[in-house]
Amino acid sequence: MLDHAFFAVRRVLFHVGPNNLRSRRALEKIGAKLVGRLERTKPDGSPDPTVVYELQRP
Repeated sequence: MLDHAFFAVRRVLFHVGPNNLRSRRALEKIGAKLVGRLERTKPDGSPDPTVVYELQRP
């Protein structure tokens, strides 16, 4: 899937829940770098914190 994405773009951003350690470790394992944090709002008005990882085309 990433090969397909990198055919068209130079980088891919992943938005992951801050407590989703399994996904965060997997992203770090494939070389993604933590680039920021966001706090979006869910449709019900509650906060939805997110961490953002970036993976650049090799």
